Amino acid sequence: MATIAEIYARGFKRDFRYYYTHWLPNGPMSVGVVGELVDRSLFRPLSTLQDRGIDFDPARDVLLDTSPSPMKFVSSSSVATSVKLAGEVNPNMPNIPEGSAGLKIEFGSEGAFTIEARESYEHRIRDVPSIERQILEAFRAGRWQRNHVVVFALVTSPYADIIISESSSSSIELELQATGQAGRVELGDASLQFGMRRTSGRVLDLRGSRNVGPACQLVGLKRRWPFPVRSEPLFRGTRAAIEASVSDLLPEVSEVQIEDYQLALLGSDDSEF
Repeated sequence: MATIAEIYARGFKRDFRYYYTHWLPNGPMSVGVVGELVDRSLFRPLSTLQDRGIDFDPARDVLLDTSPSPMKFVSSSSVATSVKLAGEVNPNMPNIPEGSAGLKIEFGSEGAFTIEARESYEHRIRDVPSIERQILEAFRAGRWQRNHVVVFALVTSPYADIIISESSSSSIELELQATGQAGRVELGDASLQFGMRRTSGRVLDLRGSRNVGPACQLVGLKRRWPFPVRSEPLFRGTRAAIEASVSDLLPEVSEVQIEDYQLALLGSDDSEF
């Protein structure tokens, strides 16, 4: 039976394709962390490039993003958000006083999530070819496992609100405490403080998380396309001729050939991992 971490990560990967997450999503993470994929979606940290003997200095080899952008990772389905401004009456939020602003988030499936921040950055490895050469050499020497992956880029935020449903149906109602900000009701802003009014079902409430890296892009070793480009049809003729053509195209592998591999960004097709 899948854990809530695996269910959450599976949905995150499905919705955001080239981005992966880890558990807990508000835990520490950095560019250059080495790990493995669980269920092809959940990133589990194991070590770092430095620990694996790769010449990598975060202060030197990470390209820092200095332009803040809003961050919003929300499940593509099973999440509905209602907003109530001060003075309004919203029958969907009976626990929020009429004179207060607030919001309600309803989750319709286990692992559904919302991750929001007003300010985020995406840092990445500066020189990928250099890292690739070193990893391929380590792979050939037996010091790098085929299924290991590396955090190539990391979305970080100094402050984020993260809420994950731990049941198939849940909701959370929040009342805005800062009345002077009543015209703006949104998660992910450290200047807007919400008080809990009511929850139903089970929710993992990680609001107010600081210095988080909930989403990352990964690179890993993948086989290069093994077949040469041909202008004529690849397979034709009798069964014997077809089998002979196939055997000619598939090289005999007696040892690891590092030229057969490349460091590739993981995305929609991660069957090898």
